Amino acid sequence: MTNDNIIEIAGKRLIRLSTFAEDMGLHIRTVQLWAKDHDMPVIRVGNQMLLDLDDIPEWLDRHKSKPVAYTVAKSISSASA
Repeated sequence: MTNDNIIEIAGKRLIRLSTFAEDMGLHIRTVQLWAKDHDMPVIRVGNQMLLDLDDIPEWLDRHKSKPVAYTVAKSISSASA
């Protein structure tokens, strides 16, 4: 992402969903579905959907997947307790 892709409004650094998708190697439709179904924090301006660069790390952190080995081990330990 270059500084040309960043939109500054009222001290906030925003990017378009398409820029985020491209930088993450995702299809734009995937990111649109995240915004619709997975509470991705978007700002709507007309027909544009923008992301605040400060909100992205927190959102990604909340939606991390736990490794399969961790999930299985936790299930086994709780089942034997």
